[in-house]
Amino acid sequence: MKILNTIITTRYSEAYNAHIEKTYSVIRPYVLTYKGAARALKNDFPDLDTAALVITRIETAIYQ
Repeated sequence: MKILNTIITTRYSEAYNAHIEKTYSVIRPYVLTYKGAARALKNDFPDLDTAALVITRIETAIYQ
């Protein structure tokens, strides 16, 4: 059984003077918490600046 964790994040962009929302998908055998999602983003996307990201929502889907 695999679990698709969809992580929705926001960050503030000074260029647009607005908040930008972005979605990331991570497959794990367990459901992620907010702290675990931040760690997963650091590990799976090493070039991503996670200090400016705010995790707003985590959605999960179970599949085989």
